[in-house]
Amino acid sequence: MRKAEAAIARAPGVLQVDCDGQDMRVGLDDGAPRPCPARLEKLPPGKHALAVFAGEQAFATRSVVVEPGSLTSVRVEAPARLRVSANVPEAHVRVGDGPRVELRPDPFLLAAGAYKVRVDATGYVPFSEVVDLGPGITHQLDARLEPVGAKAEGGRGAGPWIMMAAGVAGLGVGVGLNLAHNAKQEQGDQSAADAYIAPSITGYAVGGAALAAGLAWFFWPE
Repeated sequence: MRKAEAAIARAPGVLQVDCDGQDMRVGLDDGAPRPCPARLEKLPPGKHALAVFAGEQAFATRSVVVEPGSLTSVRVEAPARLRVSANVPEAHVRVGDGPRVELRPDPFLLAAGAYKVRVDATGYVPFSEVVDLGPGITHQLDARLEPVGAKAEGGRGAGPWIMMAAGVAGLGVGVGLNLAHNAKQEQGDQSAADAYIAPSITGYAVGGAALAAGLAWFFWPE
């Protein structure tokens, strides 16, 4: 009885692979790829590595378990295609955990799923985005790289922020001088208190104007 069970457990199995896409091939373990659909017979039972190709390019590897003495069927999805372009010809791109390669016109063939795409070039701020790719779908990603030290959001640079910071500082000076004016009045030193009036008003006026100008600069359409 035990010998019979052991013989069954060692019995070769059959793997049937069907593919959803065209021009797809599959290779088992280190074997040569063959057109899909493929029926692989007399396989030792257990875990095997199934490589999936679109044309000549392998785009996915999955683990399959062949059952002893029986037929195991698997279905493979068509690859997703990702085209990446950039405004800098000498850019490089990395998709997911793949290698960093030169930007190319040919699409990346990938198993369906989410991938982080990073595009970089010397002298430019790197671009990154997560894309969700569906089987059999071609996705176009256009990366725009900005030169290092380029102007900030909207091309306005730091100008609006500096203007608004100066406005806040001016208002702060106006408030401080006004408090000093009130304190001198409470002490009965009216002449000293009067000396703070003009600078306080100037601080309010200049600070308010600078803050308003900075806000207008920031929000004004280009």
